[in-house]
Amino acid sequence: MSKRLIYRVDEVTFVLTRRQPPQIIVTAHGTVPTTGWRNPELIPYIYLVPPTDGFQDFCFVAEPPAEIVAPTLTSVVATYTIDPLSPQGVGTSPQGVGTSPQDVGASPQGFGTSPLGVGTSPVRPSQLWVRGIRVHASSNMKEIPIGQLPGEGRVFIKGTLTDEGGECQALRTESDELYTLAGDLQEKGFKVGDTVYVLGTIVPISFCMQGTTITIDWIGKQPSLCRA
Repeated sequence: MSKRLIYRVDEVTFVLTRRQPPQIIVTAHGTVPTTGWRNPELIPYIYLVPPTDGFQDFCFVAEPPAEIVAPTLTSVVATYTIDPLSPQGVGTSPQGVGTSPQDVGASPQGFGTSPLGVGTSPVRPSQLWVRGIRVHASSNMKEIPIGQLPGEGRVFIKGTLTDEGGECQALRTESDELYTLAGDLQEKGFKVGDTVYVLGTIVPISFCMQGTTITIDWIGKQPSLCRA
């Protein structure tokens, strides 16, 4: 059965192994909408050249149930090991290039691989260039820089723009969390009622005075790289 993006990424962590040179073991915790999902997996996005920001993107996928299941939110966990040495970063995931778009994808919008021309070499995750981890689900994304503690850094959320903000534009997520967004969204063409994805940095102290304030790094009506 084809795998699909899970509903939500809840947490992304990593550890360095004791071997020399060490490996990076990435662990992602997520949520699926029902029971019965199987074989959760982190599928790396494979590039033609390493990304300029140094972040390795992963799609968090699993096999949806084929039988009747309970509509209960269920936790899933997946890991991926990044090896340190190869310039192409040949990792431990079994996914390669040229797989079906319906399974792990052969396009930037699919699950993983980037289109490759004749004679090109895929660039897989490697400690030679990886400076952070970014994991995508159907409703959100979470990222963590290598060497930074979980919970710090940027966040990626999906929500609806509302009129609840006094000083700043407000956004309420599907789980009813209130955020305020620092930046002029009208200049970007967004308005109250729009459903958007926001990548940004949490600000501990802000003039917005409501909810959790995020300084916007990127905003759009569609998520990047992976899609449901």
